[in-house]
Amino acid sequence: MRKAVDALMRFLSRLLGVLLFIAVLTVLAQIASRYIFRAPFGWTDQLCRFLYVWIIMLGLPVLFHTKAVTAFDSLSSKLGKRQQDILHILVCVLSLAFAVCFAWFGWEFMIKKGGMMIPAFKVIPYYAVYASLPICGALLFVEMLLQLIETIRSLCRREEEER
Repeated sequence: MRKAVDALMRFLSRLLGVLLFIAVLTVLAQIASRYIFRAPFGWTDQLCRFLYVWIIMLGLPVLFHTKAVTAFDSLSSKLGKRQQDILHILVCVLSLAFAVCFAWFGWEFMIKKGGMMIPAFKVIPYYAVYASLPICGALLFVEMLLQLIETIRSLCRREEEER
């Protein structure tokens, strides 16, 4: 399971790079249309906002995967390995609770508000944007569940070795 999640996170990292590149191109197109052609595009602002929403929502699980968010360096560096594992277990449990709530309420929000059409595009519903919320929650849940399992296994192995 870990290999599949690692591959998924590598894919998401690449996808985030592509989305960010598209967002930059969108901003450049807006600048060119406004200042060079004196006829600004109406859709670039919304597209860029929606790309940023997806970048943030897909980037959150990737950050947790790299443990860039869950590291309490100032606190954990003063703890022993066992206490560091216990702290990480606590962070994982809290993150799992957050992920469940985020996915649940994100899903409800998407269902309630997603049917309206995006004004600048007129054919794309807000589902295309709001789907990022439950997807982020689900990805975060899977990642934190795997981290929790790995940390508990590591803690149990260490305790077995000490006996």
